[in-house]
Amino acid sequence: GSLSGPPADVITPAEVAAAAGHESCLEFLASIGGAARFWADLVESPEEIQSSDYKVDLLSKPSLLNLPAKRAWLHERLEAVVGDADAAALSLVAHHDNITDGLCAQLGVDETTGGLLDGTVPRRLDVTYEGEGAGGDGLRRAWFSEVTKEMGDRDFGLFSTAGEQTLQPNPNSAAYQTDHLAHFALLGRIAGLALYHQEPLELPFSPAFLYVAFGYEIAFDDLKTFAPDVYSSLKELLAMSADELETMCLNFEVDGEEALVYEDSSKRRRAT
Repeated sequence: GSLSGPPADVITPAEVAAAAGHESCLEFLASIGGAARFWADLVESPEEIQSSDYKVDLLSKPSLLNLPAKRAWLHERLEAVVGDADAAALSLVAHHDNITDGLCAQLGVDETTGGLLDGTVPRRLDVTYEGEGAGGDGLRRAWFSEVTKEMGDRDFGLFSTAGEQTLQPNPNSAAYQTDHLAHFALLGRIAGLALYHQEPLELPFSPAFLYVAFGYEIAFDDLKTFAPDVYSSLKELLAMSADELETMCLNFEVDGEEALVYEDSSKRRRAT
């Protein structure tokens, strides 16, 4: 018999579904574990996630990619922003006794406005502690954990507890930190660096806050994630008839010229 050449790359059913534009089929395969090989290939080549070879937009729904594939895609995009990995890193010197001391200046954040200082560019981050010579990935990981734990603490004042122990921005943060806007901007800079270095942030933000942060609209049902008692009360009111509401003698007021109307069909609020 003749010798056969090397086997061709195996095309998985999930890849076929993505290429053919069968989104529902790809979702089904993902739900039963049939997309594992496809996802593993995308982790190795994250630039393929937005390939024109796929008629399914793999970034359109969370269920179409697993977490490692999403991380690989994000890191590839951030690498393009940061550029040359061999370029000089941002060397940060931290203080054990005051982990946030001097961070605005070192990370290029204006302490008054919260804006980025002139000349601030995306760079890798190296961390050392004052008086110590050690560095490396492990120390940087420990610093990310320590600084986010400090800034997310309720006593620090930037965030308040919402719902089931999740965090949301504290509307009274200025009473805790006079330069609170700079601290929020600083935390955003730290979050960006953590994403680039693929380090987790120990900040359990409420889903509603994340929706707003990423530009999504908030629906009525999202209220239960940060104000469950208010949500339950309003849910009961919505279920009442007009006669029942009238017997409760409640007054509803809206400040300003616009009125907010709740549309039951879309579960959204709109201004009129």
